[in-house]
Amino acid sequence: MTMPALLLTALRSEAAILRTAGLTPHVVGVRAHRLGGESVLRMVTTAPGTVLLVGYAGGLLPAQHPGDVVVATDVRDERGHVIATARPAMIAAALAALRDAGLDATAGSLISVGRFVRRTADRYRLAATGAVAVDMESAPVALAARHALLVVRVLVDTPADGIVTAVAGHAWRLGRVLARAARAAYHACDCAELPTSENSAPSGSVEMATPTSGTRPPDNRLAATTDRGKGN
Repeated sequence: MTMPALLLTALRSEAAILRTAGLTPHVVGVRAHRLGGESVLRMVTTAPGTVLLVGYAGGLLPAQHPGDVVVATDVRDERGHVIATARPAMIAAALAALRDAGLDATAGSLISVGRFVRRTADRYRLAATGAVAVDMESAPVALAARHALLVVRVLVDTPADGIVTAVAGHAWRLGRVLARAARAAYHACDCAELPTSENSAPSGSVEMATPTSGTRPPDNRLAATTDRGKGN
């Protein structure tokens, strides 16, 4: 029998969207700054089941589009060092649930930074680590979580769609995608029986988003997430 996942999100606006999906998220704040509070930190460190972090992020690959969903295979710090790895069977279960919900979901590395990503050169640098998406909360949450961690991100801006373009053209749809993604991922965590000893996923079950070496995005627009006013 699995324990219900502890559902986290960075923003109150994201939490409001998740509540429309019948979920009860906890807000950790931008850069997960609320982990500095004893009660929030204790909630994350003592969570008996999976810690599920859901929200918006920025894409790093030219082929990505606003509304694509990324399931993090691992979380990396700003230098590209892996600090947490998701269980392969949990990744596969989340991908299956997301696709069953009609979402375009892939798996890949997620890099977490402590500041806005504003320069094109920074986007290149982050993609060069092997990451496919960037946020500002996954690393501190990963360091705090004591058990399984799953991070699911809905991409807002991409190399081909800057934040202004993405929000202006896709804001309503992005909210719907976030709600569906959160509900699907939460139920995947709730239903999956995942022994701690597992170390492999079913063959062919995980489709990876693949960084293209040496490929530069076609523009210099910001990498940012919707309504945060930040590049992540």
